[in-house]
Amino acid sequence: MDEYVLHHPEEKSRSGFLASAALKVLQQG
Repeated sequence: MDEYVLHHPEEKSRSGFLASAALKVLQQG
């Protein structure tokens, strides 16, 4: 996983963005 992130750093930030977005939706519900 770490080696993959090294070659695809955008994956890490995108997954983090999706996680934060999901938390916002859950908190609204």
